[in-house]
Amino acid sequence: MPAVRIAATESLPYLLDCAKIQGEQYVANMWAYICPHLLKAIEIEPEQSVLPEYLGSFAKCVESLGKGCLNDQDMSTLVTLLDKLLKQHFVRQNERQDKRKDEDYDDIVEESLMDE
Repeated sequence: MPAVRIAATESLPYLLDCAKIQGEQYVANMWAYICPHLLKAIEIEPEQSVLPEYLGSFAKCVESLGKGCLNDQDMSTLVTLLDKLLKQHFVRQNERQDKRKDEDYDDIVEESLMDE
């Protein structure tokens, strides 16, 4: 069901844009509800292929809402998440490099590494 999660997440920036006709306070209230849930979804998402979609949607929301849309708690959570995700990425990258140095390395191994 990652396609459903991705579609739901991709709709969030558009939902916020549509809500702008109701006024700034309405949009701020919506974002105050959405933001912690979206950050939690990013934190607990088990599938690596879905994370870029979540992060892209989060970025579009922030771009749409502009400066000041993240409170201190949201910013702290975001920085912690990004730090964790980047560390995981570099660990996986190092593991892939180690596998490429293995004597059994071939095109099939490379294909499986690219799928990771």
